[in-house]
Amino acid sequence: LVGVEQWLRDHAVEAVWSEEASALLPPASRTVVDPARMPADLDLVLVLGGDGTLLAMAKAIAEAGSDIPLLAVNFGSLGFLTEITRPEIYTSLEAVLNGRASHDERMMLRAVATRAGVTSTHLALNDIVFTRTALSRMIDLAVWVGDQFVMSVRADGLIVASPTGSTAYNLA
Repeated sequence: LVGVEQWLRDHAVEAVWSEEASALLPPASRTVVDPARMPADLDLVLVLGGDGTLLAMAKAIAEAGSDIPLLAVNFGSLGFLTEITRPEIYTSLEAVLNGRASHDERMMLRAVATRAGVTSTHLALNDIVFTRTALSRMIDLAVWVGDQFVMSVRADGLIVASPTGSTAYNLA
């Protein structure tokens, strides 16, 4: 991370850091922002982590109602979604700054679940899983897409995957 921070300074890129990322760096003067507030004023989010870090940031951006590009670098062990490797960080950043980077637009999922009169909403880039509790054997699900009824099903659970999630399942 120290090298990335220095590269950003050398290229006059104004950076903000999550508290977690800042804690991994030597003490210095830097702007630290809560990830939930990050999407408000950013042009690009550089995600340094694994797929879980990318998914969490994509969710935070969607919850903020923003549409900010993510540049995800695989710092984890598996990287189905974080395609850029550590040695490619600087080349990728150069391509972004010079307007030579291409990008994919990804669909987000929004699920609204109602159980016993309690409604909850969830956002995800990859998938949303509806599953039974530890004490139940099966669950009864009524599936709707918008106002359109799709099906009723009695099952152990249901996975609703976006194209991103279904691709990751196939790669796994």
